[in-house]
Amino acid sequence: VVYSSNPLYQEGYLKCRLLSPKCVEIHKKTFQPDSPKLIEVLSRCGYFVSDYLYEAKEKCEKYGTFNQGLAQILMHIGRAKSQHDFTNRVTISVPYFRKALELCKTHHGRYSQKTSKCYQSWGAVYWNDYAKSRSRESLEMSLEPYQNELEILEEIQGVQHPNTVRSREDVIIILQRLGRDQEANELLQKQPSDRQV
Repeated sequence: VVYSSNPLYQEGYLKCRLLSPKCVEIHKKTFQPDSPKLIEVLSRCGYFVSDYLYEAKEKCEKYGTFNQGLAQILMHIGRAKSQHDFTNRVTISVPYFRKALELCKTHHGRYSQKTSKCYQSWGAVYWNDYAKSRSRESLEMSLEPYQNELEILEEIQGVQHPNTVRSREDVIIILQRLGRDQEANELLQKQPSDRQV
């Protein structure tokens, strides 16, 4: 089942989409325009109403506040652009992921949860393009970001952590589809016995 097709997810998403404008309105009355708290609220509500992401980005750039959060904002913008423009999803979204990754490494270091998430989101753009177009080039381009995510998660969470296992599954599937079975089988050896791809 696709995550976003789950009825509970859809119901929650719709409620948050309806409540986001009120949440932003309240926070705009409570906090100064350059407040990191306001920018954080705009960023979180931007998941549901993408205009807030652009407002949060503009405030980060204008006021120089919440710079650590700018990486997440850019990542969300890149993801939103890839979901709304299927024809040019890679061309349009990759510059946002590049900048987000640069900021993540600067503010959080390579071995951080946020950096791994940025790699995963970047890889997902290529994977989704592959799923739609069956472009081998997109499949190949998805591999490196997912491998980076896996390396980071193995380091910070351990090889058997559920997030790491999920990430390894992604890399295994890509390797299998590329016909790189030996590399896929080596990674399979690290998987728990109940999580064989």
